[in-house]
Order: sequence, then structure tokens, then C-alpha cells
Amino acid sequence: MALVVFLDTNMFLQFKPLQDVDWRMLFPGIADVVLVIPMSTVREIDKLKGQANSRRANRAREANSLVRRITAATNESVVIREAPVRVECRIAPGKYVAGIDGLDYETNDGKLLAEAQHWIQIHPGDDVSVLTDDATPFLNGKRVGIRCVSPPDAWRLPPESDEVRKELRSLRADYDKLRAEREPEFEVGLAVDGASVEGTYATHFPACEPLAPECIDALVQKFRDSMPPLDTSHSIALLWDAVPHVNKARLKKYLEEEYPEWLDTIRDSLSHLHDQWFLNRRILRLVVTVKNTGSVVADGMRIDVEGHGCKLTVLSDDQEGRGLGELLFEEHALPPPPEAPQPTAADMMLGGSFDYPLKGLIDVADRYDLVGAVRGLGRVDTDEFVLKEGRYNRPEDRIAFQCGTFSHHARAEQFSLLVMLPREGGAAAVKLRIVAANTRKAVEQWLRIKCEAQRIDGEALVLEELRRLHQDLTEGAG
Repeated sequence: MALVVFLDTNMFLQFKPLQDVDWRMLFPGIADVVLVIPMSTVREIDKLKGQANSRRANRAREANSLVRRITAATNESVVIREAPVRVECRIAPGKYVAGIDGLDYETNDGKLLAEAQHWIQIHPGDDVSVLTDDATPFLNGKRVGIRCVSPPDAWRLPPESDEVRKELRSLRADYDKLRAEREPEFEVGLAVDGASVEGTYATHFPACEPLAPECIDALVQKFRDSMPPLDTSHSIALLWDAVPHVNKARLKKYLEEEYPEWLDTIRDSLSHLHDQWFLNRRILRLVVTVKNTGSVVADGMRIDVEGHGCKLTVLSDDQEGRGLGELLFEEHALPPPPEAPQPTAADMMLGGSFDYPLKGLIDVADRYDLVGAVRGLGRVDTDEFVLKEGRYNRPEDRIAFQCGTFSHHARAEQFSLLVMLPREGGAAAVKLRIVAANTRKAVEQWLRIKCEAQRIDGEALVLEELRRLHQDLTEGAG
């Protein structure tokens, strides 16, 4: 008659190795014993072996190694000790008797007893016991007629030492402290008009004094004298002697509305010469690059940009790709006079019953309007950050962007700003401040700007523009 012992999972975790214990303490006088590992125990060992490097996990990995040795053996049996008691290990078939009253087949303890009952049925001559340190198998085993035994206390492993636990607690505290101290770190780069800058940036731009009213009157008269109404030097109308055939309503509109409006536009432009003609020379494109080089995501991140002695503008997405030449009016640009009416073939045949389709006039007022001309400041990428303070396409003293979570070690974010320098020149500065909910201190960076206004003669500039316009019209007529 063979002595067969079914092993509960705790025998592999809380007690000495199976080959190191004296089985005669539990079964006096025996010469050999067969240890059977039920499938319910194998499954529990598989779950426990991956639990980091705890003692339970290490013991579970040792038990799993024994299971693999048994499975690989020819007769699925491994002898782990020869004397004084021969100890042989096997794995249960994994079958169990169903329908036993009092057993909960959903639990590992219930499956363990059911597997032992199956072994008793197929090996009726064996002396079968269940070795466990749990109370539940004892109670249920007694009810169904299966003997359960407890391992001697001498087999139990000593508890982990207090020193080990103390060290583990210390390591855990250090880990928690380091984790609490982790925070995002920001790397900031600045570039003006495509060139990297740091600290201070120097620039200069042309400027002139306002033109006196009498000077503006004289210049407007020069425009009228140089390009009078119905100046057909660039037209074929008089060559055909066709003026009588031009639509009369069209001619009246030209003489009474279009040409006088053009002179008014010239006057208005000259009155704003000192303020807006050099606007595009007083605007810098500032690109701010921000990257999170820290070890954690920045939560509730905010970027504040302040202008000191200058104005800031954020471009909307539809303006970001455009150059300054497109966003602002061309330097020294004055519109040519409206085109004089010209006859069409229908006008000549029908006595001017049809209007000649002229080109629309340039809306110079819009071109010289600061708010309309400057189309604001924007980011290169708007996937995460949103504008929280300030408005797109408007000059502002302060602009702020916000982001819920800014990833660490991801690609850098860029923000493209227009900086409008003071017309009179002097000192200006841009202050950048970056903060997040999980940072202890804000990051601040300054760009100080030295701008020099170089004075020029405004009247001479206008006369040169008049000469250029007249030359263009004359060459066009030729």
C-alpha cells in the first residue's frame, strides 16, 4: 500500500523545501512517500510566480521549476530524495469527482479535495491524505471522508526578519519622496526673424516727423499737377478721338467721385506717414520654443508673454503661414490715380450706352489701418495649447496660452508672435513666464530689445514716391 500525500499550495510557500523535511515526523515508520501536486495547486503557483521578487514569488518559481521537471520526465515522476525516506513527486491527472455534497467546486480548496477523491477511486489500495495548513480543507475533508493532516511547526519557515522589513519600509519611503519631488522641467528657446537670440536683441528702423499741414497741401497739389484727371498719356482714348463716345455717367463718376477720392486717400496717407509707413520695419517676428525635458507630464501648464514698452500680437492659424510682406502693406506704397474712362467698341457704335468695366479701387484706408493690417500672432502648432488671455490678430500688452497636459520628452511646441516696437525707438522687452500645477517654481525669461529710430526726410520720401508713380504710368503708356 502506497502512502500518497496531496499538497496544498501553502506547503510550497510557507514551509521548508519538500526534500529537506523529515517525513517520519508526520508519518512514523514510513520508508517512502508519494507527493502529488494537484492541478488546483499548479494553477495557483503559476499566478504567484510573477509577483515581483517577494519570498512568495521566489518560492512559487521554485515550485514551478519542480512542476516542469516532473512534466519533462518519461514517467512524469521525479524522486527528490532517496533516504532515509524515499520521496517521489507526481502531478495529479487533473480530474475530480463531481457532485460531492459539501464541496464548493468554485474554490481551490474544493477542487483539491475533489482531485484527492478521484485518486482514491482509481487507486483504492493507496493510503491518501491531504497536507494543508488551512482550516477550510480540514472541515470539508471531514465531511466527505478525506483525511487531512497539518505539517509540523518545525517545518515552517521563519518570518522575514525585522531588519529586512525595516529596509523595505525605508526604500519605500525614499521611493515615495523621489516620486513626489519629480516635476517637469522646461527648455526655452527664442528666435527673432529666424535667428536664435539670448538676452538682448538690437535693431533699427527708419522714422520721420509728422508732415506739416501746409506741406501736405503742397504735396497733394504736386500729385494733382503730375497726374491730373483725364491724363490720357497712358490711354488710347484720345488717339481714337473717342472721349465723346465714353459713357457720360461713367465719366461723371470718374471726375466727381473717383479722382477726388484718390486725392483724399493721398492726403490721408501723407498725414499718417510718420506713424504707419514704416510699420513693417518696426515689427519683429518672435518664435518661442518650449520643450518639457523633465521626468513627468506638466499638468495645467500656462505660458504668459508680456510686452514692456511694446505690443504683442498672436497670429490666427490662417495668418501664420504668411510673410510680413503679406500681413502688412508694402513700404512707401501709394496708390496710382484711378484709370480714366475708355470707350469700348459698343460705346462707339451705340453712343456710349455701355459702361467700361474698371478695376476696383484699392482700399488704402484698410491698408494703412494698424488693426486691419496686423493679422495677429499664432502658434505653429495648436493641437494642445489654447489662447486663454488676449485675442488673435490684435495688439495686446499680455498674451497667455494654456494646456491641460504637456508631455515630457515629446516634440517641442512653438509659438510665433509679432512684437511691435515703439515708433520713437528706445528700450523694450518681452517677458516669458512658464508655470504648471506640479512645478514648485515658475520659469522666467526676458528678451530685452534695443531699437533705434533713424530719422529721414519725410517730404523727400514722398517726392521720390511721386516720381516713381509718374515714371511707372509713363512707361506703362509707352
